[in-house]
Amino acid sequence: MVNKDSTYVKNVKMGVNIMKMYLKSRCPHWGKKITLLVLLLVLGLQIGIQASENKEYELSKRHEIKLDVAYLLFAVVKAEYEFILTPWSSTGVVGFIDLNSGDRVFKAQALGLYRLYFGKKPNTGLFLESNLGVTTGTYKEYSWTWDERQKIDYTAFGVGLALGWKHYIPQSGIVLDIFGGLGRFWGDYENPEIYPRVGICIGKRF
Repeated sequence: MVNKDSTYVKNVKMGVNIMKMYLKSRCPHWGKKITLLVLLLVLGLQIGIQASENKEYELSKRHEIKLDVAYLLFAVVKAEYEFILTPWSSTGVVGFIDLNSGDRVFKAQALGLYRLYFGKKPNTGLFLESNLGVTTGTYKEYSWTWDERQKIDYTAFGVGLALGWKHYIPQSGIVLDIFGGLGRFWGDYENPEIYPRVGICIGKRF
């Protein structure tokens, strides 16, 4: 990992200052352009430092297993596995099953997901998720010829989006995900039009 107070970084900053003074002496009327150039150089330095940090980070913990504690309150078991692809992206799978007896609109579900992270630290903070998969359940709909709603067992495929936040504690490896979103089923099915993608997941990165 590159130390921001290291001799390397100090030498680069010194070089930037020398270049700035040189450009000012040679082109005094380029004030704003020189400032912009220096800003770009500093930005490049920061990106280089971050890239070096991320390179080491990529070689460390990349797997996460999580359980949705919110779903457990309703006797629904939902587990997630996430694999870190890069410091700003990941992929994974999620599945749940409703343990309650009787007809359930969403009885079971299996999804594949892909996430993009926008936090200051790798694979943390704000993230955008896309997901797709299959859902099964029992859907009740009103019929024009029946006074009561008809029960229809369905299996449907869908695609969705979610927005969330991830918190990671490096010392213990504990991760916390909070997210919310919706998905839409496609095809000519007798099923609900949308499915929820919400949760509060706690797990461990290893």
